[in-house]
Amino acid sequence: MDFTFSTAIGLIELIAIVAVAVACWQINAQRKLAKQNNSIDKMWELQEDGNLRRSMNVVAKMLADGEKVESYASRDALKKGAGKNDWDEDSRRKSHALDAVVEYFELISIGILQDIYDREIVRAYARDIFVEMHERVKPFIREMRAKHSRSYGENFQRVAEEFREKKNDR
Repeated sequence: MDFTFSTAIGLIELIAIVAVAVACWQINAQRKLAKQNNSIDKMWELQEDGNLRRSMNVVAKMLADGEKVESYASRDALKKGAGKNDWDEDSRRKSHALDAVVEYFELISIGILQDIYDREIVRAYARDIFVEMHERVKPFIREMRAKHSRSYGENFQRVAEEFREKKNDR
């Protein structure tokens, strides 16, 4: 077999193609690892964020006390649902806590839907929290949509519903 210039060029082309394939594989592996690390970091934030924890505690107390969370979406809703005429400091605190919780889960949901966070890691770690929290604040989300923004909590709802449907897939 003669080793010609065209054979050498063909060999170089083959090596280049293999090198590009290996580089693409490495880039994809790094992206996947970064996404998984981002997901784990975000789930740790759920445990470590003092402001979020305080907000979740306020919401948990409201729910335990049987308060209508939808009452804290607007002044009109507050008047109708909680029998108060105006926002006092307690009403503002509860409204902000509800909003902070919804916004946190909305942000994670956007990250999942935009493929920034690893869906399976978040699902394995926080599925029950997503589903339960969405179920409990759904009246607040509905009222916020009616009063302020039709898309409020939309991504949170999509992910919570997906996680609810796959609840038995453990």
